[in-house]
Amino acid sequence: MTNPPESRPTQPAFLPATGKDILGLTALGVLSLAGAAIGLLQWLNPSLLNLDSLYNPSWLAIFLPFIFPLFVPAAFYLWWLAWRDWRRTRVFEQSKVTGAATITHLWVDPPRPPGKKYYVGYQYGQGQSAYQPVPVRTHKRLAVGEQVAVEYVPGRPELSRIDLQKKAPRR
Repeated sequence: MTNPPESRPTQPAFLPATGKDILGLTALGVLSLAGAAIGLLQWLNPSLLNLDSLYNPSWLAIFLPFIFPLFVPAAFYLWWLAWRDWRRTRVFEQSKVTGAATITHLWVDPPRPPGKKYYVGYQYGQGQSAYQPVPVRTHKRLAVGEQVAVEYVPGRPELSRIDLQKKAPRR
């Protein structure tokens, strides 16, 4: 497989977030906030969790005031990620249009655990380009120059993905 001399696309395709993804980030944020609350309670009342048998209390007394506050910004960051993913997925689903894309690159990243990664680069719209990981069977049946269907949000090049289940519309 030979690729054209131009460089590969650098914009990754958009992967819409699932409800499971958003719920997972939200739950991790809640756990982080719970960790901060437990750390604060333990700092205020050291006998609450009875950690004397597990740890040297002097170490705990020294580090706990500095560790538990870090969970608060972590919780807000995780909630922000969940909100951002939800918002971007919603914009994509409500504003996407379907068009034709041309495959410009096919490549394989070197094997690292858990294995090789197969990618397809594509160009669509007014010269926008992106790349997307694909399964090995799909990668083997595609060819540079082939037309495929693309879903994208006009004016938002970071919100695109090829849909290999659909036929490419005629230009």
